[in-house]
Amino acid sequence: MLLKKKLTIYLINYINLYILMIMRKLLCLLSLLFCCLVVKAQDDDLKRNQLAVEAGVGGTGVTTVDLGVRWQMNFHPNVAWDVVTLKTLVAPDDFGGSIMPQVMTGLHLTYPKFAGMSAYFIGRAGYGYWIDKEAGAFCFEIGGGINVTKHIYVGYAFSHQKGSYDYTYYKKGSGGKYSGTLHTASADYKCDYHAFRIGYYF
Repeated sequence: MLLKKKLTIYLINYINLYILMIMRKLLCLLSLLFCCLVVKAQDDDLKRNQLAVEAGVGGTGVTTVDLGVRWQMNFHPNVAWDVVTLKTLVAPDDFGGSIMPQVMTGLHLTYPKFAGMSAYFIGRAGYGYWIDKEAGAFCFEIGGGINVTKHIYVGYAFSHQKGSYDYTYYKKGSGGKYSGTLHTASADYKCDYHAFRIGYYF
């Protein structure tokens, strides 16, 4: 009789444990299904491709402005690829001698929304060309800011480009006169641009 009672208690405990395990697995599956539905709902509202225009003002040692356009491909509400960014830097006081177009690609991260706004961070790299000196070089840009609305964003950006260019000159002779021989040399340059930027998503 005692053995039968023990077996009954053991069987009841085993059944309860088995039911508990089944319920836990079912709860995990329901949670996973809920997460998938939430992500799917977000993806349904997410634009896969977006175009944006940007304008910035800052300095490289002199007042400089930049204008650009970019194509963004969204993989997730918080992760996107800046497929291509085309922009140009120029110093208004030396317009003809300072034009520097750049083409870059990179990553665009967005923090989840809070109070209708969200923070964003960018990292891009590519190639820039100083037209006046006919000098191209590697360039990169990092920055961040706030998506004020779904169309307008503002923030800070730092752009860097460093390279070298060739130039020609006439060398002075021993008598102080310039020789008729044209010489070629090279010089290094560096462009560090800090800017306040505003952009608009279409």
